[in-house]
Amino acid sequence: MNSNGVPIRVTYAVQPLRTRPAITSNANVDKDLRAWRELDVSGARPDSDVLTIALGPDSSLLVAGLGTYTGSSTYPLSLFGVTSLRIITADGERSYSGGEVIKAFVERSRRLYVLEER
Repeated sequence: MNSNGVPIRVTYAVQPLRTRPAITSNANVDKDLRAWRELDVSGARPDSDVLTIALGPDSSLLVAGLGTYTGSSTYPLSLFGVTSLRIITADGERSYSGGEVIKAFVERSRRLYVLEER
């Protein structure tokens, strides 16, 4: 979730690519999934790839959809699929790998976990 007033770049590795990335405005992030616009990643390898997305101000990026995730620290990382994540802003960058990735997301509602860049 980019709450910055400027664009950011998000690079993440997936293994496998289970969820197609999608974008919506921050105002629509809690809405139905129909508010999200799927991105064309037809060139990505479905078994394992690295995706880089330019994310505009006040926009959110969907990187994973997990119908069974409840915030448990024992959730199998193999089901999450995102093995690393890097956010680059005008002020610097943040990187997460392995188990750090899923822990970086915080519960916003019962069915939504976000990593917010301010």
